[in-house]
Amino acid sequence: MQVACAGIDLGPFTLTCFSLIVAVAAVAGSLLTAWVARCRGENPLIVFNLFCWMLLLGVVFARLFYVLSPPPSVAALYSREWYLAHPFDLQIGLLAVWSGGLSMAGMLVGAVLGTLLVIRRQRLDGWLWADISVPGLLLILIVAPWGNLLMGQMLGPPTGLPWGVSAIYSPPPYDNPAAYPSGLLFHPTPAYLSLWALIALCVIWGTTKIAADRFHKGDVFLYASLVYGVGLFLGDFLRVDVSRGFAGFSGLRTVALGVLLWSVGMLVWRYHKRRQ
Repeated sequence: MQVACAGIDLGPFTLTCFSLIVAVAAVAGSLLTAWVARCRGENPLIVFNLFCWMLLLGVVFARLFYVLSPPPSVAALYSREWYLAHPFDLQIGLLAVWSGGLSMAGMLVGAVLGTLLVIRRQRLDGWLWADISVPGLLLILIVAPWGNLLMGQMLGPPTGLPWGVSAIYSPPPYDNPAAYPSGLLFHPTPAYLSLWALIALCVIWGTTKIAADRFHKGDVFLYASLVYGVGLFLGDFLRVDVSRGFAGFSGLRTVALGVLLWSVGMLVWRYHKRRQ
């Protein structure tokens, strides 16, 4: 299987398959969340305000994280300094979010900030809306990684497994023909993340149906964060074309670890608080 997707040429810029798939994922996630909100007796219109801010700040922070720490394959041509010096290049410049250069770590950070902003401004019940948003958020995380896969991004190391994928441009260091043979197949890491999000959705949804009386407000979100955070943290070890900072941690691995520690800490704290 070969992964490649050019996108749609709109004249001054090209709308990549990644952008299209992320847009589809956002719409599908917001519609699912609106349905869940209606079923819970909440105003579904709040969902669209919530998701608009999540998407807006998510894209801003995703682009910011990406240009400040581009992957090695991109940094060889477009460094951080180049991006900052070409903010209005419509093809791949600093503001060209439609080019597909978005960091998943930045997207998650921006989405959280957007959520907190709406909750604070509208004085919503944060834990209630966190629970309501879980199915929609996981649906986004199921669909969106396929944009990375079609763009040949976030691939893992070479593999002999039958579901390995080939790429037009092999990720470094496997793009060196003197050291590595052509025709290598790579781990489809985005597909693994998508599958893990699907498993998390099935586990959380099934558990809440079977033992709904055991869940308190906010528990669904915390358990979903814990389950997905594990897959996100482990999946990052398979990515090869990624910038790594302190102790070999990428931005995504750092965010995933933060999610895990926060989820575990909150669950333990809430458990002890209920027993008092």
